[in-house]
Amino acid sequence: TNVKNTTTTTTTITIILFIIIILIIFIVIFIVTVVVDIIVVDVVVIKISIAVVIMIVFIIVLIFFINKDKNNY
Repeated sequence: TNVKNTTTTTTTITIILFIIIILIIFIVIFIVTVVVDIIVVDVVVIKISIAVVIMIVFIIVLIFFINKDKNNY
């Protein structure tokens, strides 16, 4: 029972962290879009920011899957 509890707590913590990071990413995107609207920067900046966000999400997903593998073992 103790092992199951520890795994559930770790998964819940990872999910909470994932949600927090997603919220932060959305806030960053919002700020970037506002700044872009004010300064009127090229579309390249938006593309780069989107690419960075996609990379961050991909890394988070990889970490999440690695944690799942560790829990299985």
